[in-house]
Amino acid sequence: MTGSIPVPSTILFMIISSVVWHQGTPFTGSRHHDAIRAAVRATGIKPVIGDQGFLTDDGKYLNRYEAAKYVIETRQPFNGLHKFNGVELYSEDLW
Repeated sequence: MTGSIPVPSTILFMIISSVVWHQGTPFTGSRHHDAIRAAVRATGIKPVIGDQGFLTDDGKYLNRYEAAKYVIETRQPFNGLHKFNGVELYSEDLW
């Protein structure tokens, strides 16, 4: 899925949130499980079976593979607590 979500006006070229698509709607959270919980609270529908990815500070949705390339290209810092595999990004890689 692709799309844009309204975000603050300051653009730093970095990923700012995890995103899960559910029933055609994006839900955000610090981690994907936070976004999944938000999706279930909002819709009451389980299981959440939708694309998972990330939101950039300019409102662009990136899937896990696109996000991995993006953080490398923008040199977004990693938290060092999770081993980034360079192919697929997880929220644990960032925060």
